[in-house]
Amino acid sequence: MISNFHRFYFLGIVLDCAVPAMAQEQQDTTSRFNQVQQLNEVVVSSRSAKQRLNNVQIGQEKIQLSDLVKVPSLLGERDIFKSLQLLPGIKAESEASSGFQVRGGTSAQNAVLLDNTTIYQAGHLMGMFSSFNDEALTNAVLSKGMIPAQYGDATSSVLTVSTKSGDMNDHHFGGSLGLLSAKVFAEGPLVKDKASFLVTARRSYADLFLKLSHDYKNSSLYFYDINAKIDWQANAKDRLSLAIFNGKDVMAVQNLSHINWMNTSLNLRWMHSYSDKLLSTTSLYYSNYKSFMEIDGFGLDFDENGFIRHYGLNHTLQWFPMKNLQWNIGLQSALIHLRSADWNVGNTHQNEERKAWENAIWMNGIWSPCSQLSFSSGLRLNLFTVLGGSPYYELDADGNILSTYFSSSGKFVKTYTTLEPRLSVNYKLTSSQSLKLGYTFSTQQIRAVRTSSWSMPFDRYTMSSNIIKPEMAQQVSLGYTRLLQHGAYDFSLEGYYKDVDHVYDYRDGKSFNSEIEIERLLLEGRSHAYGIELGLHKNTGKFTGWLSYTLSWVENKIDGINDGRWYTANNDRRHDLSIVAMYKLTDKWDLSASWKYNSGQALTAPSAKYKINGEYFYYYSERNGYRSPSYHRLDLGANYTVKKAKYTSTWSFSIYNAYNRRNPFIVGFENDSRTASGIQAYQFSLFGIIPSVAYSIKF
Repeated sequence: MISNFHRFYFLGIVLDCAVPAMAQEQQDTTSRFNQVQQLNEVVVSSRSAKQRLNNVQIGQEKIQLSDLVKVPSLLGERDIFKSLQLLPGIKAESEASSGFQVRGGTSAQNAVLLDNTTIYQAGHLMGMFSSFNDEALTNAVLSKGMIPAQYGDATSSVLTVSTKSGDMNDHHFGGSLGLLSAKVFAEGPLVKDKASFLVTARRSYADLFLKLSHDYKNSSLYFYDINAKIDWQANAKDRLSLAIFNGKDVMAVQNLSHINWMNTSLNLRWMHSYSDKLLSTTSLYYSNYKSFMEIDGFGLDFDENGFIRHYGLNHTLQWFPMKNLQWNIGLQSALIHLRSADWNVGNTHQNEERKAWENAIWMNGIWSPCSQLSFSSGLRLNLFTVLGGSPYYELDADGNILSTYFSSSGKFVKTYTTLEPRLSVNYKLTSSQSLKLGYTFSTQQIRAVRTSSWSMPFDRYTMSSNIIKPEMAQQVSLGYTRLLQHGAYDFSLEGYYKDVDHVYDYRDGKSFNSEIEIERLLLEGRSHAYGIELGLHKNTGKFTGWLSYTLSWVENKIDGINDGRWYTANNDRRHDLSIVAMYKLTDKWDLSASWKYNSGQALTAPSAKYKINGEYFYYYSERNGYRSPSYHRLDLGANYTVKKAKYTSTWSFSIYNAYNRRNPFIVGFENDSRTASGIQAYQFSLFGIIPSVAYSIKF
């Protein structure tokens, strides 16, 4: 076989690359296409050392259910989001929260996609657990360094979660019972080798215990989620699927308050093979996030609701022109309807809704000119059009309305056009070492504006308007990966710097319900984040696990806040360390432990207090100038698994916060006449030690 040789100059190093001839490429096309087709249906990925070394995309993390099952869990709930929090550069929002923050961003700067459909507030019980039932999932892939061009609307990271397909040959069913919730699932063929189904359901039952209490029998506290998927292999070239998700939370205290929120998504997908080298995927999707809060007591008479709805089309072509080159080319179009708030306060009703039309086209290519060098590069063109049908404003510097104007429904008010380049390069120094470089420019049109550092269902959402500009982020990252002892261990080190423009925060003294016009509440500025991430994995033997450490800084600068000076962001935590250990004791028993440490969260504390007319008022001289105490805890877990011919059963035992550390959840301030300042801090802790047990069985 005749080969072509090319010389490349990369980072001052001369590479002589042998490129296989086209004849060999054509022979290998069919097998490669079949692999890609399978990967789109059943996402099979490896977090092995070899995969981490060879992956062209810098800053990508993959989670498999095999890891998820072994890691200790809270109240028996295996949570794919909490597993992500144990990896470098990814931090929990707060104690026990499934919300995660990536490389200096907030959780609102992440895009969470379930079967390529956006999910907002993907958490149960105020974010304590993720909305995704592990029984319904194959895996999750997080892009935090270079984000491929097919993904947009995120300035921090993109998490893609895939629903698994049902078995087309055999029926399976099962369930599990834990301290908090129960799960059931069923899958199997509708038509053998042609069509399959999968259904999973989960519900908590804390409300059943409330019914037994005389004081709380009229209160509610529960969540549920349902996943369903149908796959149909129409013929050798066409495959169709329909994926449905619905999840809801309800929290009510007697007749005094009521909060609920829910997510619904549908994705109808058609995959078609045009040839051995060309594959298309077309999706129609719908996403709806709704929230509602009512308070009728404590001297208040208030209710509020909001929603975000997407109606969209996504079309992607995967093209394999040669063995070492592949292209992902596509377009997306979506109508977005966002209700920022709808309030009834006493006899007063106020409402703010906005609509937009978002379109994007992209190209993303992966090219390996030789075994030493590979590229992933892409370009995304995004057009976000603000639509009429709602009032728009002109404001002065203090947020007062100067003028109001109305545009007819569907009329273009303003269009933002952005061109977003993406690049990642992997250069293999040796067969066991690689150097990676990445750059991402990304924008985000919809964002949550929060008064705290963690997600709440009553956070107010807003999107780009005539006043609010798209959030724009640029990130540069550099990484090094090395295999040790033939892959028994691997080590990685990545550094990054990220700059974000058009960051918005509340004006001093304002909160989510100060004004109905959300633009009046906000000030615009910028943010930057930088840090170093270290990872060490042990991959083989009975004893496996990993260590991850992140050293990072996050700062904001917004005119009108902190006297226009740079200030520490409230999600800044300097040090974050996770140690995870798993041990296969016997064929039936496996043990696990995880230890988590992070620096205290930045917070704003009063510098002085004044007494006016008998009332105390606090003076704050600096935004986020103080820190809460550091956070650390140890979790322990054990699984006892019995495999029989017809079923597999597992008892799962865990201890959350094994040494009963009282970690800070809320830090507040109150008057104290015994101190010189007249102020003292107090701490509220959410959890002490929590043992739990769960049982699952699969047939």
